[in-house]
Amino acid sequence: MLMDVASAEYEMMYILQAGMVFEYWQRISELRLLLGNIFRALLTTDIKFCEHENMEQYMWKLLYYNIIEYLRKGMAESPASKDKFKKLILEIVDDGMKYLEQTLELLEQVYKFKLKNYYNSVGTPLKSKSYTTLAVMSCQKLLLFLGDLSRYKEQANESNNYGLARQWYIKAHQLNPRNGRPYNQLAVLAVFAKRKVDAVYYYMRSLMASIPVLSSRESLLSLFDENRKKYESTEQKRRVEREAKEKERMKEKEIGNSYGRLRREVWIHPGGGKRVHRTTSTAQSYDSNSEDDELATISSLEVNKRFGMSFLHVHGKLFTKTGMESFQEAAIQMLREFRVMLQHSPIPIDYTRFIQLLALNMFAIDNTQLKNEPLESGYRSTVQEFALIVSLQMFNLIVDRCVQLLKEQHSEPQQNNMLIVSEDVQVLLPAIKIWCDWLLCHSGVWNPPPSCRDFRVGQTGDPWSRLAALVNALEKLNWKQDVLSSTQHEDYELVRLPEDITLGGFLPLMSNAQERVYISKDTDVELSCICLRISKILFFGTVFLCGVDPPVLKLHKNESGESEYISVVEIPSPPVQSDGEMCVESFSSDSAEESEDSGLNEDSCSTSQSCSAGKSEIQGLLHRKMQLEKSQKRQERRQKQVQTILQQNQFSVEMEVKPHYLVADTNCFIDFLPQVQIIAQTTIAQQHLYTLMVPLVVLKELDGLSRGQKISSTRPEYAVKISEAAKTALEFLRSRDNISPPVAIRCVTTKGTIVKSTTFTQEQDDDEGMKNDDRILATCLNLCAKSHTSKMEQTVEGQPRKIYREVVLLTRDRNLRVKAHARDMPVRELPNFMQWAGLDVSLA
Repeated sequence: MLMDVASAEYEMMYILQAGMVFEYWQRISELRLLLGNIFRALLTTDIKFCEHENMEQYMWKLLYYNIIEYLRKGMAESPASKDKFKKLILEIVDDGMKYLEQTLELLEQVYKFKLKNYYNSVGTPLKSKSYTTLAVMSCQKLLLFLGDLSRYKEQANESNNYGLARQWYIKAHQLNPRNGRPYNQLAVLAVFAKRKVDAVYYYMRSLMASIPVLSSRESLLSLFDENRKKYESTEQKRRVEREAKEKERMKEKEIGNSYGRLRREVWIHPGGGKRVHRTTSTAQSYDSNSEDDELATISSLEVNKRFGMSFLHVHGKLFTKTGMESFQEAAIQMLREFRVMLQHSPIPIDYTRFIQLLALNMFAIDNTQLKNEPLESGYRSTVQEFALIVSLQMFNLIVDRCVQLLKEQHSEPQQNNMLIVSEDVQVLLPAIKIWCDWLLCHSGVWNPPPSCRDFRVGQTGDPWSRLAALVNALEKLNWKQDVLSSTQHEDYELVRLPEDITLGGFLPLMSNAQERVYISKDTDVELSCICLRISKILFFGTVFLCGVDPPVLKLHKNESGESEYISVVEIPSPPVQSDGEMCVESFSSDSAEESEDSGLNEDSCSTSQSCSAGKSEIQGLLHRKMQLEKSQKRQERRQKQVQTILQQNQFSVEMEVKPHYLVADTNCFIDFLPQVQIIAQTTIAQQHLYTLMVPLVVLKELDGLSRGQKISSTRPEYAVKISEAAKTALEFLRSRDNISPPVAIRCVTTKGTIVKSTTFTQEQDDDEGMKNDDRILATCLNLCAKSHTSKMEQTVEGQPRKIYREVVLLTRDRNLRVKAHARDMPVRELPNFMQWAGLDVSLA
């Protein structure tokens, strides 16, 4: 039999090397049929020999790989014969898939097992070298070949639909998660589909398997380098855009009065008696928060895209250990994008992507550890410290978002169809549970915890205090603990969490022993998975973190006498100092220096006196003169600093605001229509306190949104919600004359002219180059110019400019608020204005 194989192989290789495939195709088909029957006979009669000699791989190359690669090469080099080569490729692929599927069924029959019973084994190793085990391992190789054939078929057809190939590879992975080959093939598909995060994840899994594919390291280097070039190019473009915006801001600052940089606002309630003093900047400064604001304005799809590129850029630095001088900047940018992405609801990524991200973090920590075994225990390399800090900060942001959502759930009535927690929390819990598993297995790596202060984004808080808050929040949940059982009863089945199945065979989690948990067959599987996750997180927080050395959490009684968990990790966090505090510190240090100098001088004087008592009185007077001159210079310098601070804090504008005409932007009508209605209906002594001035550009935007235009969201339900809100707002405005109680609403053009009808939304002499926000601001400014208060402005040299306003802009748009401040236009957010005006928001 083996002699026949050798003879057939020699003949086939001769035909391929001679380039006579078309002439001898019939002979090739006969030889392939003969070899296929021989391989089947070997697999069913002597599978140990097949395993020892790796006959499946030999069969694959001889029957399929060599021939297909020859045909693919000919297809690329001979465009005229492309169809002939393609036909032969598809013939081999179809024949091979049929042959391999029949071979799988034959192995199941001969060795009496079912493949479906071996899927999703959660990384459990196949025991011994029994015939069944060898047959299952052989089946995994055949499944990989089926995936390769499906991939060849799609490539021959010039299609990108690799769904069938992906299914075969996933089945191969499920049979034995410890083998890295299925991950390598899944990574190849991800590269073809241009899913870089998936590709990096699968190449990483192929490296972190018990049977790794070492060539994956080179593929990772190539992907990281490609992503680095794209990241640097994109960042360069954004840097140019930011510089252009900064120049524009500087121009806006020049519009304001150069005398000072503060404006004092006095808000007077139109009902009388109520005054509120505000101090605002005439040219607001911009800091790193402007980047957060920019991220908050873009769609979840774009944030997700940015984050994916930044995440891979950070991991590329950790993997290659190059470019670490800019690591902190890149990591903070990535964390900022991750935080903004988490704020979206629904969260734009599913639990599978969260698992991939955290698995890559685990890989980075493992890959950067010290290679010197005596030093490895208890020490961390610099790069590993960075990897650990970034990973903990990502976990910190996930936990923080989960705590926020749980607090919202506690404060709102629970929906009947809710599975213990909201859908967003259900997405986050698997990620939290998986990272808790890693922390449980690797306490020697992260404990004592590193300081994450230099990589903090968002609000203050470390991972451990937020984890304590999560444990406290989960303990308050009414979750069904009785659905889980540690013993198997009749009609009970084993619970397997999807995240445990996904990370089966992953080396960093191999030491995490999975306790068997059972549920009744009548219990909802999704509900039981949520309960199991909560149970494992609570065990980690209340038992492990309290008992680890040194401890991380402890049970503590608060002021109300209730027991809660708190963090005992000491992480230094220096206070943020204002300019004034820094100046006071400098004064204090000057005083200290003066005292120190005086002390030194006294010591030197006493020493001098003791050494030479006969010194003349003139030398003492000269010394005293030097002290006085030095003290005088310090006083002058201090006085100059005080004058500089006082001059910086002088008011350039004093504005008296008595709101009467309110101009609301489009978002106010979309997000706060009930509050807008309350404002328009507010009266005192049968007189309307406020008149709502609606710019025609707002009417035009509402009309467009009601028709489904200019809605950038990719979520259909969100687009429908916006469209319905715009329709409701338009109906309210167009029926204002028929509303009871009556409302004070007027439509106004950009030039400040009152329009009676809401039918017309297009203005004559409209500047098409002007943005809608600029039109709204121009409406406010023209209304101010036509108001009688514009004649009351006072300008006295050497004193703040006094202006009076009864027009107020209502908007949440930060850029529009900045422009309004620069043009001395009173501006507030609508909820804040209602609170100041004393209007009952609950009526909305």
